[in-house]
Amino acid sequence: MENVVNTGGKIKNLRWIGLCLVFFMTFISNIDRANFGVCTSVIMQELSLTPIQMGFITSGFSLAYAAFQIPGSLWVQKYGTRNVVAIAITFWSLFTLTTGLAAGFMTLLLSRIFFGFGEAPLYPGMNKYIFHWFPVQERGFANAMPNAGSFLSLIIAPPAIVFLLQTFGWRAVFFICAALGLIGAALWHHFTRNTPEEHSKITDEECKYISENRQVAVTGKSVPWSKMFKFRSFWCIGALYFCSTFMLQYFVYWLPLFLQLQLHMDIKTMGNAAVLPWTFIFIATMLVGKISDTLMKHGCSLFVSRNALILIAFTCSAISMYVGTTMTDAWSVVICLSIALGFVGFSQTIPWAIASDIGGEYTGVVSSWMNTWGQVGAAVMATGTAWIGSTYGWNYTLFALIAVACIGIVSCLLINPKQKLNA
Repeated sequence: MENVVNTGGKIKNLRWIGLCLVFFMTFISNIDRANFGVCTSVIMQELSLTPIQMGFITSGFSLAYAAFQIPGSLWVQKYGTRNVVAIAITFWSLFTLTTGLAAGFMTLLLSRIFFGFGEAPLYPGMNKYIFHWFPVQERGFANAMPNAGSFLSLIIAPPAIVFLLQTFGWRAVFFICAALGLIGAALWHHFTRNTPEEHSKITDEECKYISENRQVAVTGKSVPWSKMFKFRSFWCIGALYFCSTFMLQYFVYWLPLFLQLQLHMDIKTMGNAAVLPWTFIFIATMLVGKISDTLMKHGCSLFVSRNALILIAFTCSAISMYVGTTMTDAWSVVICLSIALGFVGFSQTIPWAIASDIGGEYTGVVSSWMNTWGQVGAAVMATGTAWIGSTYGWNYTLFALIAVACIGIVSCLLINPKQKLNA
């Protein structure tokens, strides 16, 4: 990363400061999701909830999150990332607070539904922000940063939340996270602008460099919905992200319970063991963006630089999970799951770059469409795997993930990253 210095009131390489804020906002976002997974067993016990009820609550968040993806992206398209993202963070932080006040199934369900509405504009907003602020040859790494922030939070969150949980109780966990979110909203609104051209601190050289290499001018044209719905890659990127997010959210919401019920870990051991898979995915996410950019700089096609990495990801993840189902030693299973989740990081990161490749100025809309289907996958996962785990045993939930990975491979093969919506 280039040096960031002040040059007479202007800030050199200002885009990297913005990218650090992108990292921080997604870090906060996923702490506010991880806290629910870590606290699940305690919440279930105190509020007398079953795994199926918790599955419905998790599905409620995911469906609300999915339902507001496209409206949220259109809101971003109309009003810009600065204001919309700040409002979204404030909104979801308030419902993080009400999660900590929940008295039973219905109040918890409603809190998580409105929390989902609040979080929905974040990732389309981040992708739109990156499209405006980063040239195409830097976009692989830039698009890795939102996921890297998400996954770092999931390394830090389990032991930290277990500490807060055991020290102050589960309700205090949500109150503290809500305060962190409100601080993040204020920082985002103060330091960011929608485009480089709007920022008074950017140098003329950096602004020119970004605008000349953005690939598509920012023109504000209306969204060509009819063309999108006839576009094969538009549908396939949704299917791909359905599969990838189905797999990811299993680890977010059910890994702590899997470690306790299937591998018989106590809550403290679970908190430590849950760190390992997220460490793998954080490292993988940081690497894959650079790998993609390096392949492009060496003349590889977009398919090789993007799709091939996703194909490797789904294949290796499925193999690792299958090996995990044959193991009896708890820590051997954790290692297999960690490798599997590491490769899921590839399939979570690169699709956002593909959304920019095929979407151009409609990047926010394409990425919101993609993320909508991702959250549908998360909703199906939450209730479906809860039923499988409760009926047949939690080891069988891994076979569901393997089947989903195979669907992801087919979807990836059908995406043409060279074909653009505005072509």
